[in-house]
Amino acid sequence: MITTLLHGYLPANPNKREFDELLAALGFQLTLSELRAPGWTSPELSRLQEWHQDGIAFEQLVMWASVYPSFYRIKSSKRVVIVGGGDIVLVNNQLVEHRMPIETTGRWFYRGIVNSRGQTAANKGD
Repeated sequence: MITTLLHGYLPANPNKREFDELLAALGFQLTLSELRAPGWTSPELSRLQEWHQDGIAFEQLVMWASVYPSFYRIKSSKRVVIVGGGDIVLVNNQLVEHRMPIETTGRWFYRGIVNSRGQTAANKGD
C-alpha cells in the first residue's frame, strides 16, 4: 500500500527529468509528473493540507519530498505513516490517503502518476 522505493534520495539540485528517468529505470511508466520548488503555492493549498486522494482513476502515485514529506494513512484507519525526507514512495491511491504537512519551508516535492491502467488525464493534488 505504501512502499519505499529508495531511502534518503537527496540530490543537490532536484530535477524533474532525473526523477522521471530514475523511475523509468525502476520500471515505472508515468502518465504525468511534476516537481514543485520551495515557495510553491496554489489556491488549493488548504485542501492539500487535508486528508485526500488524487482522484479515483489512478491506482498508484510516486511521491518524494526533500524535507517535510507528506503524511500517509490507510483510508479506513487513523494511523499515520511517516516517511523520511528524501524517501521515494509508491502509494496505492485507491487505499491510501495523504496530506501535505503545514510546514513546507524549503521543500522540494515530486509527484508522478503511474500509468498502471492506461490513464492519460491528470489530476491535481499532493
